[in-house]
Amino acid sequence: MTDASGSSPLREKYEIFAQRCAMGGETLADSWIEATLAVGRPAPQRNSAQVSASRARKRDDVSARIEFIRRERVAARDAERLPVTRTALIELAEETQRTLLQAAQTASAIGNEALASKLRKLTSGAASRFLRLQKKTGMADAELAREDGPDGATLLNRLLCDCA
Repeated sequence: MTDASGSSPLREKYEIFAQRCAMGGETLADSWIEATLAVGRPAPQRNSAQVSASRARKRDDVSARIEFIRRERVAARDAERLPVTRTALIELAEETQRTLLQAAQTASAIGNEALASKLRKLTSGAASRFLRLQKKTGMADAELAREDGPDGATLLNRLLCDCA
């Protein structure tokens, strides 16, 4: 009996195949060839690998396992993301403005005034978005930096949402 949820590992070759398919970035045939080699068997011919990979991918247990692995990877990636904080937003906005201004100055220094002008426009836009954040949240710089103010996710929501 197979595990319909895909949470149980498969036999070695199929497990390796499922892992490689879940990663993406290569063909089914390539995944099958690599799984075959990983279990110490000779590499199949390309056509044979394509047929075997296609059959394996259509198996319910393999399909379920691939989807399970993909869901687990997304969950792990989401868990690794750091929460957005007010301080991080402020630092990011300031760093963005500094970087754009430096790029505009560099473009101007090498004589590319068209690029410098575009970068200054971007700098102005970044500053405007930060001011919009302050306006939408009704907070001044000092209030944004306070630890007892709203969290970064709330601030981002207020910035990006055109709600009241």
